[in-house]
Amino acid sequence: MASRLTTPNGITWQAFGGYPWNGNYTPWLSQVPGLLCPSDASATLKGSGDVGFSSYAFSVGDTVNDNNWSDPIRGAFGTGGRTTTFAQITDGTSNTVAFGERCIGSGPWNQTSGGDAKARITAPWALDDFPINCLARRTAGGQIGAFASNNFGGRRWTDGRSSMSGFCTILPPNAPSCMLAIDQDWNPGLYTAGSYHPGGCNVTLVDGSVRFISETIDTGNLATRPPASSDNTPSPYGVWGALGTKGGNEARTNF
Repeated sequence: MASRLTTPNGITWQAFGGYPWNGNYTPWLSQVPGLLCPSDASATLKGSGDVGFSSYAFSVGDTVNDNNWSDPIRGAFGTGGRTTTFAQITDGTSNTVAFGERCIGSGPWNQTSGGDAKARITAPWALDDFPINCLARRTAGGQIGAFASNNFGGRRWTDGRSSMSGFCTILPPNAPSCMLAIDQDWNPGLYTAGSYHPGGCNVTLVDGSVRFISETIDTGNLATRPPASSDNTPSPYGVWGALGTKGGNEARTNF
């Protein structure tokens, strides 16, 4: 990938290929075994013409509005060329989430309703809506209610957009994810970390340490709208929200 490549169909690609969804660039179709969690059955859904999957995603913190575009992000990572230096992690590298698990999208590309709530993204959802209303889309059986849904999460290891490879530290692990509109993977949304491990998921902090985050972690006031992307104010979403911000100036809390 680090050099020019000519594929069997005669196309010559620059280093690192073209669009991350372009199946004609054969390296994108490779499945990196280390990017798959053995507990995620959806990892077996990859077809020969599909871009490789990933069970791991980056944290955009408690940013919802514009988290799939190039606007400022309150978390460690962003899209559209956004970069973060260690000096900008003013909350401390041991108090800020970098990466975490996210369930690979299951089932058909889009469907009118139903599906595992932690492995689907529901729509439509307004970006200034309260997170608690997204949480309410999960039924008692862990399924999505009567809302359209898609399976973007983790379906392209090459795609840095939040819908595919990111998560917010707002709703607790294994809660639903919600986005603006169905079948539009460029849209921002409230994307949630999750796994098939009992009770939560693993995250990696900026300092490289790995911690297990429980589904019962403190999420503060989910009836509060997400903060503006450019704010450096404390997260309203409790311990989980504080772990996501890189410069929210929250008090250190054990978790």
